[in-house]
Amino acid sequence: MDYLPWHQNNWDRITKQFIVRRNPHALLLHGPSGVGKRVFAEALSALLLCQAPMKNKHCGRCKSCVLKEAGTHADLRHVRPESARQIKIDQIRELNRWGVQTSQQGGFKIAIIYPSEQMNIQSANALLKVLEEPPPQTLFVLVTNKVLNILPTVRSRCQNLLFSAPK
Repeated sequence: MDYLPWHQNNWDRITKQFIVRRNPHALLLHGPSGVGKRVFAEALSALLLCQAPMKNKHCGRCKSCVLKEAGTHADLRHVRPESARQIKIDQIRELNRWGVQTSQQGGFKIAIIYPSEQMNIQSANALLKVLEEPPPQTLFVLVTNKVLNILPTVRSRCQNLLFSAPK
């Protein structure tokens, strides 16, 4: 999956950081609903997990790309609300345990949390602990339509990327 054309500026900004090894440990992708923030998160995870990227895109053929496409990549986690439409503390605790483990494929580990505004106060505080001392080679990607519903302390520990509607 590739990012969308109107994501080009955000894509260039983030991929340049990874090229020069100034990797963020957490990204907060925010903007209105329907602008493709999850598409961007998935494209970025594909690139970072790829073992043979070409021109800032994943190859689609290596073992990591095949595993990601099949939805079975051990170094990629998706956290979504369970019952009661909330992301609960147990989900984040499990994510934190996964985050400190060694990567299965020897590269990045990526966690995509969507919609991150659905974290309750306890789960947001549990995430905050890992964001304060992030595991190496692990990227947390929070995706939200309602950035102001994210705890300010969590927002402050993420690199913010604003997405807007295409013109």
